[in-house]
Amino acid sequence: MEGISAAAPSKSGQEVLQIVGYSVIKQAAELQKDMLSELMQSMGIGQKVDFRA
Repeated sequence: MEGISAAAPSKSGQEVLQIVGYSVIKQAAELQKDMLSELMQSMGIGQKVDFRA
């Protein structure tokens, strides 16, 4: 935890956890979009649709 505190001395522990949580949720949403796009392409659905745009 020292590394996090040192990197963000002006932020409380709760704020750091919120930032980390948001980052994790954002990465999960991006992964989900990529997986959906690959699934639809493998099924031959919406090949001209790019969900990452």
